[in-house]
Amino acid sequence: MKTWLVIVSVVAVLLAASTGVGFWMLSDTKAELTSTQAELAEIKAELAEIREDSVPPVPSPTPIPTYTLSVSVSPSGAGTVSPSGGEYDPGVQVTLTASPASGYTFDYWSGSASGTTPTVTITMDSDKSLTANFETAPPDAISWDEAKNHIGERTTVYGPVVDTRYASGSSGKPTFLNMGNPYPDPNRFTVVIWGENRGKFSQPPEDYYDGKNIYVSGLINLYNGVPQIEVTSPDQIHE
Repeated sequence: MKTWLVIVSVVAVLLAASTGVGFWMLSDTKAELTSTQAELAEIKAELAEIREDSVPPVPSPTPIPTYTLSVSVSPSGAGTVSPSGGEYDPGVQVTLTASPASGYTFDYWSGSASGTTPTVTITMDSDKSLTANFETAPPDAISWDEAKNHIGERTTVYGPVVDTRYASGSSGKPTFLNMGNPYPDPNRFTVVIWGENRGKFSQPPEDYYDGKNIYVSGLINLYNGVPQIEVTSPDQIHE
């Protein structure tokens, strides 16, 4: 019985080979596999495109704006300003100092700043433009920082009043007007108004002259290493 089964199986195989049926089935299967692989490749490509489209682009960093500080001097050559300008980040505070050239004295700020003291601070919240205005000093006057070289001389001293004080509790009740630098900086010039002369002024001197540029005439003397002039009349002080 087994022998007959073997013979029938061999005949079936030979018949399939002679008719080509088996080879066609294998060929069709291979073609289907190739087609399926192509379709999978297309689907994979489409998925990749979808993935790229769904990812949001990385935004470029937003540049931080800067503001421009422009500084000028009037008249030209009458002095300098430090710093002389530049680019600054928003909110930065800039302190500027005006320095007069020989023969000039600082007068006032104009533009984006105001005031009569040579030092001013501004906040850079926009573009700023300011001018340091100077005026010609009297030909026989000397700057406050030169007074130490003229001890014992009667002359006129000019400069900015940067610090004042009425010492009402001290002996003689003096009023101090400090020029150039505030007390207790030894590198300053001081105007002294004694209490007995204070009533000659129409307004409190420590308030009226604070922040102003003044000319003081009188005898320069030295007290504790600081040059000073004692004022007995408002006529000795000019703006």
